[in-house]
Order: sequence, then structure tokens, then C-alpha cells
Amino acid sequence: MRITTAAIYQHITRDLQSLTSKMQQLNESLASGQKYQNIYQNPVATVTALGYNSDLSRISQYQSNLETADNWLTHTDSALQNIENLIKQAKELASQMATGTINDENRAVAVSQVQGFMAELLTEVNTSINGQYLLSGYKTDTAPYLQLDQMEIQEVVESLQTGSGYSGTATASGTYSGETATTYLVEIDSAGAVGTATFRVSEDGGQTWTTGFTTSTGATSIWSSEGDKGVEIAFSDSGNLAVGDRFIIPVSEFRYQGDENSLELGVGKNSRLAVNVTGRDALDGSSGRNDLFQILSRLKSALENNDANGAGAALEELNSTEENLTRYFGFVGAQQDRVIYQQDSYLSLQNNLEKSLSQVEDTDLIAATEQLNLQQITYQAALLVSTKIMALSLLDYL
Repeated sequence: MRITTAAIYQHITRDLQSLTSKMQQLNESLASGQKYQNIYQNPVATVTALGYNSDLSRISQYQSNLETADNWLTHTDSALQNIENLIKQAKELASQMATGTINDENRAVAVSQVQGFMAELLTEVNTSINGQYLLSGYKTDTAPYLQLDQMEIQEVVESLQTGSGYSGTATASGTYSGETATTYLVEIDSAGAVGTATFRVSEDGGQTWTTGFTTSTGATSIWSSEGDKGVEIAFSDSGNLAVGDRFIIPVSEFRYQGDENSLELGVGKNSRLAVNVTGRDALDGSSGRNDLFQILSRLKSALENNDANGAGAALEELNSTEENLTRYFGFVGAQQDRVIYQQDSYLSLQNNLEKSLSQVEDTDLIAATEQLNLQQITYQAALLVSTKIMALSLLDYL
């Protein structure tokens, strides 16, 4: 078969272009540190690298969320520690006032101390970081507690039994005539629809009860052993109330403005981490007992009236609130442990993914340099051979 000069020239040119292209790819690979500059150079490796990068991006977001969670939990723990210290100081003061013989000057100093405790407590429970309040639930832009000018009947906190058929709401109203903060605990003691179900009322957290009240859509005055103080409750007619359904009515000069929601952050696929404690929970304000602000308010009133028994009662309530706070220390500690575990886990996974990604897309500098040198030698040899071949003519054979 006859091979023309043009065919030889095209073949040599194609080979030289191929060698040039390979050297260019190797130069780009060495310059960029990446094996492949375009997907067509190795589609399988490129898709694999994209998958690794996607995983790394997702892990980076989880790690960022974990850092936020750690910061949130650390500051929450600090705020709870400070609240616990205030409780301990208040307990020591209440113990002294309840057991010792004190004079008017001692009482005046003690009253001033309790006022200071309440001011410090307001500061601690309203702790914020980066403009976000820690103990407000979802309402992170709102301070959990607001100090009012006077005692106020506040919103009802519902605590329904599992399986309760009630889907309505209860509303508190009236003008409070008492002098100290308190919490009215309304509990259904006979089930049924509104207008049929009956309830009882406690002002001491369920130790003693006043009975004989019937639920109504209209405002019904409630009272405890100390008599009627102007507090009323009304129920919307929606479903049947169950025995044990509770409706808590706080009366205080401090109003809770947050909500009861758990603030959660995504820390994995289908995995979320709760990072908050609400102010109401921390101060024992939604358990049916009186919250810390109310206890301090009553302790102050007891001291002002030289009421040793009242100081003793406040001491018992402070013990109960401290026990409640311990539960949330446990919760925060458990969540912090989970953050540490997840951070360690993701760091290990990140290192493995980065190693795998490097194997797929990073240039092996030594191997690439050797290949480039080999390609350059091959190119020089091919160029020399092609020059000699193309220089041949019929005259060389005459």
C-alpha cells in the first residue's frame, strides 16, 4: 500500500499534538495541584470528588451548628450557675431570719438584700449572647422577664392530662387585691364539658385545696383559704375536661414574655439537638409551684412584717426550686457531652473524607514531574525523528 507524504505529515503532526496536549495537562496539574482541570479528563473521578466535596460541605455546616450549640449551652450553664448561687444566698438569709431573733435594723438590711437578689436574678435570667436571649424559647429577640410596676394577673399556663379531650383555652382576669406574689393552681376534679366539669383551687402548690367551683365560659371568681383576691377564670367551650387537667395562674410583678418552645439545631441527617432552657422552667414557674421571683417576693414581705413562719416557708420553697434547677443542670450537661461526641465524630469523618478527596483529585507532584520529564524527552525524540523523516526525498535514494 502506498503511503503519501501528506499522510505521513498528518500522522506526525497528530502525534506531536498529542504529546503537546499531555505536557500541557501535566503542567496545569502541577501548577494547580489538581489532577484534572475538566470533567472530560476523568468523568468518574470528577463525580466522585463532587460527592466528597458535598459531604464535606454538609459536615462543615453541622460543625458550625455544633459550635453555636456549644456556645449557647456554655452561656446557659453559666447563667444557671449564677441563679443557683443566688438561691443559696437567699436560703442562707431565709434560714437566719426564720430561726434567729432579729431586730428592725437586721430586717431592713435583709429586705435590701432580697431586693438585690431579685434585681440580680432579673439580670441573670435575661442573659443574652449576640443579641439573642438564652431563656426565651423561640422568642430569642425578647427578654424572658419584664419587671412591672405592680402585681399583675398573668396568662394561664395549661397542663393537660394525656388523653384529655379539652382543646379550648382558659383565660384569667380580674384585679388582684393581694399584697404578695402567688400562683393559683386550678385543677379539674370532676370531668366533663365546660359548665359541667368542676375544679378546685390551691394557693400553696397543691398542699391545701378549696373546692366547689364549676367551670364556666363566663368569668368565675376563684379563691383559696385566704379568701377571694379578685382573680377570675373563664373556659372556652371546646371539648371535655379530664380529671387532673391543670391551669396555672401566676400573679407577680415579673412577667414571663418568652414561650415554651425548645430551640433545636440540626447536627446530623435527621438529627437535632435542643440547646435551650426556658426561663419559666429554670425558675420553676410552670410546674404548679411558685417561681423564684414569687418566692423572693414573699420572703421580702415576710421580713417586712417580721413573719418568721413566712421566712421558714420561703426557705422550703427555695429548696424545692433549687432541686428543680438541678434537673436542668443535668440536661445542659448531657447536651454538652453530646456536642463533644459529635464534634469528635465529625472531625474524624472530615479527616477521612479529605484524605479520600486528596487521593482522587490532588496531584502527586513526584509522579507528575516524572511523567512530564518523560513526555518532554519523548516529544524531543519524536520531533527529531519527524524532522529527519520529513526531510527525506527521492534524491536521497539516487
